[in-house]
Amino acid sequence: MWYFSSHWLPVLTVLLLLIHTTQAWGFECPKQCECHNLRDPNRVSTSMAARCRVNESMDRYNFSVFSPRYTTVLVVQCQGKPLTPVNHMFRDLFYLEELVFKDCRFNTIPDYALAGLTNLKNFSIFGADRLTFPPHVFQKLLNLQNLEILRSGFKLVPVNFLCHSTRIQSLTFSENEIFSLSEMKNLCLTNSTLLGQITRLDLSYNKIKVITDDFDGLFTGIEMVNFVGNQIETIANNSCSELYDLTVLDLSRNRIKSFPPDFLDYSDNLQQLGLSHNPISRLFPVFKRLTTLRIFEAEYTKLDDSVWGELIEMTELNSLNIAHCRLSSINRAVMNKLTSLTRLNLHSNSIGHLAPNVFSSNRHLEVLILTNNSLIHLGEYSLHGLTGLKHLDLSYNNLSAIHIDAFHDLIHVEKLDMSYNELLEIPNSIHPLNQVQELYFEGNQIRRIYKDSFKGMDSVNRIVLAKNLIHVVDANSFALCLNLHILDLSENNITNVHEDAFEGLKQLIGVSLAHNNIRNIGTALWKQINLSQVHLQNNLIEEIMASNFPDSIKFLNISHNRIREVRPFTFSNKDTLVEVDLRANRISRLTKDAISVSHRVRAIPDVYLMDNPFRCDCNLVWLKQFADVRPRKRNGLPYIPDLDDLECQSDNTSWLPTGRIYHTSESDFLCKYLAECAADCICCHFDMCDCKSICPSMCNCYRSFDRRANFIDCTNSSLNDSRFLPSNATKIFLSGNRLGSLSKHSFLRQREMLIVLYLNRSHITDVQNGTFTTLINLRELYMHDNLLSVLTRETFQGLTGLELLTLNNNLISYIAPGMFTQLPRLKTIDISGNGLHTLDPSFLAITTFEMISLRDNPWLCKCPLVMALQEMYITDPEVISQPEAVLCDREEVINSTVSQFTAYHLFDYDVQLHCLNITTSGNFSAQPTPPMEMKVILALAIFSAVFIIVMAAIISLVCYREELKVWFFTQYGWRVGDDYGKLDDSNRKYDVFVAYTSKNAMFVEHELAPRLERRDPPYRVCLTCRDYDVDISYAQNTINSINNSKRTLMLVSNDFFCTEWFRYDFQINNHDVLKALSDRLIVVLMEKIDKKKLNCDLMFYSRSKKYLRYHDARFWDKLYYMLPKVRGLPLIPQTPESVVSAGELRDQCCNNIAFSKTSLESGYEEINFVRKNFNPNSDQNLYMAPVSQRT
Repeated sequence: MWYFSSHWLPVLTVLLLLIHTTQAWGFECPKQCECHNLRDPNRVSTSMAARCRVNESMDRYNFSVFSPRYTTVLVVQCQGKPLTPVNHMFRDLFYLEELVFKDCRFNTIPDYALAGLTNLKNFSIFGADRLTFPPHVFQKLLNLQNLEILRSGFKLVPVNFLCHSTRIQSLTFSENEIFSLSEMKNLCLTNSTLLGQITRLDLSYNKIKVITDDFDGLFTGIEMVNFVGNQIETIANNSCSELYDLTVLDLSRNRIKSFPPDFLDYSDNLQQLGLSHNPISRLFPVFKRLTTLRIFEAEYTKLDDSVWGELIEMTELNSLNIAHCRLSSINRAVMNKLTSLTRLNLHSNSIGHLAPNVFSSNRHLEVLILTNNSLIHLGEYSLHGLTGLKHLDLSYNNLSAIHIDAFHDLIHVEKLDMSYNELLEIPNSIHPLNQVQELYFEGNQIRRIYKDSFKGMDSVNRIVLAKNLIHVVDANSFALCLNLHILDLSENNITNVHEDAFEGLKQLIGVSLAHNNIRNIGTALWKQINLSQVHLQNNLIEEIMASNFPDSIKFLNISHNRIREVRPFTFSNKDTLVEVDLRANRISRLTKDAISVSHRVRAIPDVYLMDNPFRCDCNLVWLKQFADVRPRKRNGLPYIPDLDDLECQSDNTSWLPTGRIYHTSESDFLCKYLAECAADCICCHFDMCDCKSICPSMCNCYRSFDRRANFIDCTNSSLNDSRFLPSNATKIFLSGNRLGSLSKHSFLRQREMLIVLYLNRSHITDVQNGTFTTLINLRELYMHDNLLSVLTRETFQGLTGLELLTLNNNLISYIAPGMFTQLPRLKTIDISGNGLHTLDPSFLAITTFEMISLRDNPWLCKCPLVMALQEMYITDPEVISQPEAVLCDREEVINSTVSQFTAYHLFDYDVQLHCLNITTSGNFSAQPTPPMEMKVILALAIFSAVFIIVMAAIISLVCYREELKVWFFTQYGWRVGDDYGKLDDSNRKYDVFVAYTSKNAMFVEHELAPRLERRDPPYRVCLTCRDYDVDISYAQNTINSINNSKRTLMLVSNDFFCTEWFRYDFQINNHDVLKALSDRLIVVLMEKIDKKKLNCDLMFYSRSKKYLRYHDARFWDKLYYMLPKVRGLPLIPQTPESVVSAGELRDQCCNNIAFSKTSLESGYEEINFVRKNFNPNSDQNLYMAPVSQRT
């Protein structure tokens, strides 16, 4: 019993607490809202936080449904049109402590909108429009402690604005349009002590130009001040001299050139000072006395070496940032005084030398950044004393010589970056760094890696040697790096990789050998049992096989090489395979076995094959069949995402197919051969065997994949004898030869299999009787452009199945009567361009005609002939080809040409006038036919016009379908053929995540984001400058933003290719997420981009080559079309049992409030103040460590 009680007592307690917390609310959370329990570490809390999304007038929402006793936090997030609060809308929520309006875009708040909120402590407005306040709106908010107004166009402070809020301690008016600090006087004119109790003031990103002389008199108790991003040029005397309690001051991103003599005269407690991005060249006189200063930011100023003299007394300084200044040296005496320094950033100065022992007293220094200086040499004692250093950045200098003991004291360094220097080899000085994890030697002049180059580096997990001059990777080059995970050797001149180059690297998971001159990778990678990602794009590899890659491979990029052959079963044993990229190679023939995959794979791998010169032969017919079925199942074949776009080419033969494989018929895939014999043939050893095909030496022969089709191409081969052509041919091309006379032996071997025969342009003068007798299944016969003059009754004897016959452009002047009775199935005949005067009656007796060409003959206007042809034309006008070119004359002119005729149009010839009293008879006579009626002509004209209009409309739809989709969406909101409709966009926090560089920051923050967020309904936009979580790394922030956004909008300019998006380690570590990004990615080209970057680098993210261009006249319309559909009032899932803190909920809705912007491109953040859980009495550590330090 005791055991039972002790075991179940905690469980019962938890269940009772859950029942209490869920039932204590006493109401059901509305559908438009999310409700959460608030976490309280001191007691079991039943307090509730709610977020409600509204898209209609606020007077239609009843906030009294919330339990007044337990509702302490309320966020009102507006969607769509501007929505204004109404009077008494929160009158019952008298226990409410925090109220937030987000994106409501109202321009004022009614006098009594906040009536009843007597316990309100925090009030925030994000995203109003030219906000103004009535005088008494805060009259009843006696307990208000924190007021925040951001991005609201706030200009003027009403008189006695906060006189009744006697507990106010924090004011945030960031990103507004305040021009003068004099506006702060209006906060309360009647009670001067009210402003003196304010401890935090944030006026960042306004339009303030002057700090007035009464500033310190107004805010006597101020502790934290933020003036970042204003236009301050002048700081008046006595304006900041008596700020006794000041601990944090940020004046970054202004226009300050100098300071008054008494600036910060009595601010002895100052701990953080930001002066970055100001054109200052000297510091203020009192600066030396700020001995309590811990953080000093002064990057992008004009400070020179004289600044060291100002820092000599800063013994408590922890972080010093004087990057992008005018320093030429580091003062040793000053550095000996800065013993508490943990972070030093000297990026982009002109430092050319490090004096011996300059850092000997800085044993607590953890981050040292010397990027982009002029260092040439590191001496033995240049870095002496840095025993606590973890991150050393020496990139972008001119280092060519490093003393062997230069890094002797750096025993705790975890990351060393020496990229873009002038090193000729890996320096031996790195051997003492036995705890280093990341080594960067990118962009140097290293030519070779020796066996002991990384001696003692058994803890290193990442080595980057890209963009060097390495030619060969020798055996055991990295054998001492036992824990190496990622190796980048891209963009070198590597031609050979030894088979033991990576021997012993059992932890290796990613290798990049891209952009080299490797012709054969051999078995160097095959031995790595854990290798999962290999990049070999842009090399000279000509062949790949199974032994080139390990069975553990997941992602293989071998595009843009010279691969001609993929050996069979190359990937059949790769059980973990996910993706293979074979694009832009020279693969012309690809068998099914070459890309077959293992049946044991978890998911069907993707294989990309675009931009290969495939041959349209019978070996590729399986790919056509695969395209028609498109399986996504374990049948031993991969999934080919770009299958619809694959193209194949012919063998320089006009009648062979060329174009997309998907649209090519299976019967058109042919293979070239020299000799073929059927499997069941018993006479293959004999030359005259009917089931054996021997291709003549001057011809090209092709067969289909199932051997049912056999094409013989002897075009223009000077052939004069056709008797030795293969007997099982189905189509023969003899055009352009010199055959002369055709005898009955010419096609004796060809029997029932021949279907098509080309004899045009072959100088044939006559055809003997019985020549075609054996060709009983011939369907098409082409004999145009020859020298035939007479056709006898037996010329085409035996061709009972012939459907097409071309005799045009011969010298035919006579066709024997009854010749056409031998061709009962004839559908198409062309006898144009001959010397015919009349036709035999048997010609018009054929009822199967679909097309007849009679033009360019000297026809005689004989009434029987004219009347019969006109009757045929009236019955079916489509039968006669070019009827307007068929001419006749009333007089018979032997051996005359058409140009000598009177030139009557045969089908317009007036038979009533010239052919009276003629009756139908068997010898080409007929009853006169009345002239063609007008209604027939009118019907033909209407039909032709409709047909032309329909065809023009279809062509326009095909050619301009993308523009039409955008037009329909812009005009009517229709998403015709929306490619994104199949995407699952549910449960994603943002509508669009914008990736950009500092070059496009102004466009994003001042044009793109406002446009999207002020649409009706608005888009939820994720921006790097405001929505990134400062507690995690930039890379992880990027991945989280991609996963939480329905679309990712990538603004690409030339500098974008230098960002972390294109770093090899970033792509490796997040390969799955980035590959899945392609379906949701929208790429915008902000300027002209190099074509190579588009086709190579950007294709990693975007499979298609469709990009938006910013300078396109319809750019915005196209962008809105590609963005996801935004609904006005989504239904929010109810999660009353979820538990969050008030600060977490507020951060999710309104983002963190940062005192200064974050520089994502450089990876180092400035002074950053984030209020997560507002508690003015708490002692919070407001300084946020740089990204590199936190990660």
